[in-house]
Amino acid sequence: MQPQPAPDDIRSFVMAAHFDFEQVKTRLEADPSLLHVVVEEFNESALGAASHVGNRAIAEYLLSQGASLTMCAAVMLGLRDAIERFLTDDSTLANPREAHGFSALYHAAINGDVAIIELLYAHGGREGLSDALHPAISRQHAAMVEWLLAHGADPSVTNFKGKTAHEAAIDTGNEAIIATLKAHG
Repeated sequence: MQPQPAPDDIRSFVMAAHFDFEQVKTRLEADPSLLHVVVEEFNESALGAASHVGNRAIAEYLLSQGASLTMCAAVMLGLRDAIERFLTDDSTLANPREAHGFSALYHAAINGDVAIIELLYAHGGREGLSDALHPAISRQHAAMVEWLLAHGADPSVTNFKGKTAHEAAIDTGNEAIIATLKAHG
């Protein structure tokens, strides 16, 4: 049995899983036990890190190495069959909070597929509705922004930089999203 990696090794591996594919690959090859570690403070695994920033390449790599698929990873990756299986097995999974407390709706906004957020919503997914605006805006998913606002997302909610949805949209320069936000007050 391999010993548990040191807390600093766990933290640095999970941090790398946000954006550094080569470091993730190199470190996981050197120490396969890193695949299942979690930074307890943030309830964040490497797969959770890749998922909440929308890093598809790292998420798919981790899954190919044996990471356990989570609802939020399935949502971010657009794996509808897996999402439906999760919901059939446990309808409360329409509202999971994974790494940093980000919801399935947040991950759906990263993905941008309105059909996926509608599936979650139909199964009671409501948590994080307003927070989902910011990843939809930053990824310029105009249809997702429209859907979120039509379903009650609050455009005054701020992102980690303290910006409202309108301010974040101005930063992207996406005129369609700016217009949608103006139309919704």
